[in-house]
Amino acid sequence: MRYRRYTTPVRDRTKTTCTLKQSAGQALVEFALLATLLITLLLAAFDFGLAFYANLVVKSAVSEAAYYYAQNPYDWPGTEQRARLELRALSNAAGAQISSTVLSSPACDPTLKTMTRNVVITYTHEFLFAPVVPVPQVQLSARETFLQSGTCREIRP
Repeated sequence: MRYRRYTTPVRDRTKTTCTLKQSAGQALVEFALLATLLITLLLAAFDFGLAFYANLVVKSAVSEAAYYYAQNPYDWPGTEQRARLELRALSNAAGAQISSTVLSSPACDPTLKTMTRNVVITYTHEFLFAPVVPVPQVQLSARETFLQSGTCREIRP
């Protein structure tokens, strides 16, 4: 009985279609394409987190200002100062607009001696990575409504 020897065919090294140098270049191009997408998503998530944090700070500031204003109805400068102290964590806090309004329709109830008041803070948040985000800024606003007891005379329009 005769045994056959099987040998693997030897390839001609001069005719290979893909060399090691070419596959390394292909991997580099694929990494560059995927890294661009991943970095863009990472920056967008970071910017969204900053905007969400700014929204929380604005809500906290309006709540603190309304609480102070309800306790001290004749001290509007102190109310603004309280709100600005809360907003100091934001980078563009000087641009925030703080206002107080009396609600229309029955704003003052003389029998109960109460007045419905609003404290509103509006803040413009600018995104850090504006070329990536289609909208370079977003308007954040918070409002707190409360009943102010005591006299019905207009404290601050």
